[in-house]
Amino acid sequence: MGKKEIPTHVVSMDTGNGGNKIISDTVKRKYYEAVIGRYEAPPEQSRMNKKKSATAYQVESDPQQWLVGYDAIEEYKLTPIPIHARDSLQRYSQKMFSYYAKIGLAQAVENAPDMVPILLITSTPAYDYHNPDVRKQLNEVLFDLHKVHINDERKVINVVQYEPMSETEAILYDLYFDDNGNVADENIENEDILVINCGFGTTDLSRYDEMSYIKLKKETLKTSFRDVYQRCADWLSTTLKRQIDVQEVARQLESQKEEKIKIFEFVKEPVAGFNDTYRSAVEGVFADLIAEMNGIIDDPDLFNRIVCVGGPIEEWGPMFKEWNTRRVQIPEDPQFATARGMYKYGKFYVIPNLQSQVAATKD
Repeated sequence: MGKKEIPTHVVSMDTGNGGNKIISDTVKRKYYEAVIGRYEAPPEQSRMNKKKSATAYQVESDPQQWLVGYDAIEEYKLTPIPIHARDSLQRYSQKMFSYYAKIGLAQAVENAPDMVPILLITSTPAYDYHNPDVRKQLNEVLFDLHKVHINDERKVINVVQYEPMSETEAILYDLYFDDNGNVADENIENEDILVINCGFGTTDLSRYDEMSYIKLKKETLKTSFRDVYQRCADWLSTTLKRQIDVQEVARQLESQKEEKIKIFEFVKEPVAGFNDTYRSAVEGVFADLIAEMNGIIDDPDLFNRIVCVGGPIEEWGPMFKEWNTRRVQIPEDPQFATARGMYKYGKFYVIPNLQSQVAATKD
């Protein structure tokens, strides 16, 4: 049996229901929504065609080409296949999740040489991290030698070490290390911290006292930002007198994250009153979330800090601050806090320890 290969390249992927957040040694920040679409290149284009060539992916031996993210899928008028599920084991067992994750891997190493030995760290909801079946399923999908074609270029991705990590645990490492691997906040080691990770499928709560996990009586709340989109979809369906699904609302709103006024278009025309409906849904679902949390957290002031992360914090951050002005902390770029934390853990903790072990065997 040969020696175990030591990883030299770190990749972190936060493969959430909302989208895949990627950080690696060669990719600073990359994101695409959790949708893929079957693509077939057109036999010819019109003479005045303005579309750029699609970036299409083929995964392993499957000849089917795939596009990822709403922008590409909308541009080529494909049917979006959502990679969403509140049951993580069911989600990780789907072939579409495997493709979604491996396409992310290809993007993470796009500027790295083939066969570079990779340490891959991906996220799971906190409640699922402690399920051995979940970790086993992720290991079967991701710990391997993968082949992905990006258009006509083949990438061989050599994952020699794989670690799943709780989304909420990763937040501790994001706060603990700075971008150079120095200790940025040593108080993390001694504090009692509540982490709230707001996602598209669920909202997860975790407690860490002196960096040790303490189980709460309930850790996954079904109230999530998806409920905002659902309320908007219900209103649109009533207003337009036709069925509008959550997927279509998500597709249109994902491209408007920086916009204060939200617009929903039907047949390329804005629907009047949509922004007011959206704002009402954001506030109403947040009130439901706090009501659900109040049944779990007796007194939020008993924590040293409450760290709030996830994409929905762009909307809910100020509301969390109003809920508890003393304890709530929101990291910079909260949507990428989990991906950053996993990357820092791999880069500044796992790799140095492996290098020290190798050096010790040579002495």
